[in-house]
Amino acid sequence: MTKTRMCVPAAMLVAWIGLSAQAKAVEAGCISLEVPPEWTRSAEGAAVRFGAPGDPGFSLWVAPPEDGEDIQQWFAGAWAALKASYSDVRESEVSIGDSNGNPVRVGGGSMVDAQGRELYAMLFAIQSGSRVQAVVMFAQDFKTYSRYGEPFQQVVRSVRFLPESRWPAPAKKRLADGGWSALSRTLGPAPKPQPSAAAQGSAPAQQGPKSGSGTRNDVVGKWRSGSVSSVGFYSPTGGWAPPSGTGMSYEFKADGSFEYGGLLQSSLYNCTTSIFFWKAGSWSESGGVLTLKPGSARIKSKDNCVRSGNYDRPGKLEPSSFQWHLEQDGAQTYLVLTDNGNAVRYAHDE
Repeated sequence: MTKTRMCVPAAMLVAWIGLSAQAKAVEAGCISLEVPPEWTRSAEGAAVRFGAPGDPGFSLWVAPPEDGEDIQQWFAGAWAALKASYSDVRESEVSIGDSNGNPVRVGGGSMVDAQGRELYAMLFAIQSGSRVQAVVMFAQDFKTYSRYGEPFQQVVRSVRFLPESRWPAPAKKRLADGGWSALSRTLGPAPKPQPSAAAQGSAPAQQGPKSGSGTRNDVVGKWRSGSVSSVGFYSPTGGWAPPSGTGMSYEFKADGSFEYGGLLQSSLYNCTTSIFFWKAGSWSESGGVLTLKPGSARIKSKDNCVRSGNYDRPGKLEPSSFQWHLEQDGAQTYLVLTDNGNAVRYAHDE
């Protein structure tokens, strides 16, 4: 079975839930921050590493502070340097914000090294004057990334600069110039080689997800990815209905019509953006390829900080095609749609 690697949703990068009252305040680099009390702390050179007991696949780093006049340029250089030694990089858009008058950048993504091992990373940077302080999260797989995505956001939301008199000297080696080597990463295991059909012989069936092709009738139904509510939150006559969650969903009907709904929500400090997508049209299947031809589409954006981010307009009516197959994981059936190598699993919605 081909392993499906999840792409990091942009909305997850900026999800925010209030800090727990149990969080403890600590100092590292140029900043103070609040972390869960059970997290461990260790100094590795000029960097500070936080970890979660019993979970070696996760680490959070406060990198050595750096000089930087332009946080946008700094962020682009640091992130590019991390990606340089990996392949199959899938990244989300960089989120821009402000904390107590200090500009902030947050971005992340997933990548694969030469041995096929996965790495999920999130990079937070905040600037005061000419000093940039970075906080980085590494996770060895999507499950770990999902588990610590919200705690990471809680931590970086608490970041405050210390008085300038207490700042340590800036790093001698910037992240953009090889400084990433000082931050050790826990990568996912290398994929196990799949035995050939001849070598498998009469081996017993493997446990876990199973993959296989299907027929057109297997596609018919409702499918969703993420926690978005079922499609139907837009009607050409009734307008938009309040949805919930973040994700995407499809409904493929036996008569050859389909409906698609998508919702991305992001919040950074006092700014919240919600983008709704809706399409409806016809679909067909041939040789393991689904072809969708929308006949109507709309996109709506709401932003409480940027006036130009508020609109409701027709969407593009471009046809799209996906390779597809079914996966079975226990009692749950998934429809896997692949476009340009990016595979997304949609759970069957009863």
